[in-house]
Amino acid sequence: MSKEKELSADSGGHGENRVAVVTGARIGGISFAIALKLLLAGWVVVMGDRDKGAGTEAVKRLRKHGFKRVWFSHTDFSNEFQVGALMDLIRQKFGKLNLLVNTSGSAGNPVDDNLAKLTPTGLCDLFRDNVLTFYNMTRAAVTQFMQHQETGGVVVALSTNNGILGIRGQMGYGALKQSLVSFCRSLTVAYASRGIRFVVVTPGVVVTNSANWQRRLATNPGWPDIEGRLNPTG
Repeated sequence: MSKEKELSADSGGHGENRVAVVTGARIGGISFAIALKLLLAGWVVVMGDRDKGAGTEAVKRLRKHGFKRVWFSHTDFSNEFQVGALMDLIRQKFGKLNLLVNTSGSAGNPVDDNLAKLTPTGLCDLFRDNVLTFYNMTRAAVTQFMQHQETGGVVVALSTNNGILGIRGQMGYGALKQSLVSFCRSLTVAYASRGIRFVVVTPGVVVTNSANWQRRLATNPGWPDIEGRLNPTG
């Protein structure tokens, strides 16, 4: 199914609805919880993910519970052309974008305390999933916001306090997620006068149904407690 068809399942329009894009669309994940909160607050929500099956199922679940103003877009956020196509469709269907919530990312495979295990390829993959996706989506969203300077816009980036405090096995992930803090500070300086805000959230241990967490739990069911002790501030 094309993105246009995926985004046209229900009635939309160019009214005063507040429109949000949430990157990530997996049941049980942080993105799903954020989308639910936004829907409860009356927002129109477009969820995106490169996993078409997971995203389709997430929207199906939400609509089953009565939330009709939610759509899914099968988008790889590391691909600037797919991101551009998504933003074009949002502008055509809804007329504007008010909020971008960047939750997509990957912690990769834990590398213990051995830097040699963090290969250049592995680091590049982490950069693609955690920084390039943020850059592509934020760049496109700011372009949308600038077309509606009377309302501005908000970009939320999901970082991690692993980048501030450090944690075993995730040195590359922590470093790249921490870069989003600096990125957003610089963006704030550049765009504050234009009514565009950038917010970074740095959560601690959050157990989700991601493949990474499921691998850990399968081999060590007590891992959440262990990670909580490694990072006791939460």
